[in-house]
Amino acid sequence: MKFRHLIFAAAALAAALFSVPQSSYAAQALLCAPESASTASGPRRVTNPNTNVSYSLNAAGCAPIAIADIGYFQAQGYTFGPAFGSLVVDTGTIAGTGNVNLGNLPAGTYIREIIVENKTATSVSGGVGIGTTSGATDVVTALTCGASCLTFVADSALKLRTFSTSAQQTLYASAVTTWQGARAIITVVYGYF
Repeated sequence: MKFRHLIFAAAALAAALFSVPQSSYAAQALLCAPESASTASGPRRVTNPNTNVSYSLNAAGCAPIAIADIGYFQAQGYTFGPAFGSLVVDTGTIAGTGNVNLGNLPAGTYIREIIVENKTATSVSGGVGIGTTSGATDVVTALTCGASCLTFVADSALKLRTFSTSAQQTLYASAVTTWQGARAIITVVYGYF
């Protein structure tokens, strides 16, 4: 009889260990609806009836869920989604200091890395600046990007990583001096906190 209890205890412990999410988050986690629920068309809004907090699911059936609501949604069959997302923008051939909208970081995310690939044989004079407003360099001052470069922003050169837990943040890229006809592919990899 005691042996059977030990087997059940070991099985429960193993199940608990394997149900721990791959990544942990301080304030929220990206959870995704069960497959059958995520096939519904269009955006959906779901609410935890215990806290009356509502979340809008994206097209994949996922949303950043506050830590206080994670248990409820897991009980409904939601599972942890990908730990990272990305914004990828092709600037097209651009001249002057032109600003490029890189898109919006979701609320409660941080910049993990920024990668820039120059698809032309001309360098970006003065480097690539990235900021929270058009023409600003408050995120990255000047990333050197020579002809046909493939480079990334070093952690020490990333001036801002986190923004808001409740509002999305738009990012912009610009040439500090001039693009000189360069065409850059800019990738911003972000994670949830």
